[in-house]
Amino acid sequence: MKYAVISSKAPKNCIEALKQHGYTPLLLPPFERLSEPVNTHADMLFFSYNNIIITHRDYYKKAHGIFDTLCSERGLSLVLSDDDIGSAYPQDVALNAIMLGGILYSNTPYTSKEVLRLCRKTVHVKQGYTACSTLALSDNCVITADSSLFREYKKSGIDARLISNGSISLPPYDCGFIGGASGVDGDTVYFCGDIDSHRDATVIKNVVRSVGMKYISLSDERLYDVGGIKFF
Repeated sequence: MKYAVISSKAPKNCIEALKQHGYTPLLLPPFERLSEPVNTHADMLFFSYNNIIITHRDYYKKAHGIFDTLCSERGLSLVLSDDDIGSAYPQDVALNAIMLGGILYSNTPYTSKEVLRLCRKTVHVKQGYTACSTLALSDNCVITADSSLFREYKKSGIDARLISNGSISLPPYDCGFIGGASGVDGDTVYFCGDIDSHRDATVIKNVVRSVGMKYISLSDERLYDVGGIKFF
């Protein structure tokens, strides 16, 4: 059985499409410490790398069924954090980090201590929502609309592609993020919505193809930031 961990507020047609592609969706309940628009977002609620998942101790009490399932069926280890989580930035980004090639990219002063313990090298970035701002096709190829992240990735020798802001919904905010509107499983990128609704769709699709991957749009609607889709 293949699991897709996704926001319980994700569009229903995207959730149904995941089922049609052979996944069992695990729907994340809200964590009241976070702001309502993002309190079910995977990239805000847990961090995963290799065989380890990190989530907040209080959130585990709400979503223990999901984490216990992943740990028991995938042999993962669960680490609980006691970070001081709040609804306002930057108190909400403790777990919103990304690991590429063993290097952690995050707004380091506000990153969970448990996450920092996993890595030998960190790169501090201004963008606290690092994970949701990044579509990582591999450790060496990423897509982002954030210019500061783009520069840091390039400095690290990563093939980073810069796209324009916008074209992704996340009410009530002006726009969402490309990482939050997608998920990667093996050689396939799944988009929550129609990738052709993005003004830089051609660029994004060409980058995906250039690394030997394919893409699937989970609906024919505008791209929607659900906090990313995590596959296990």
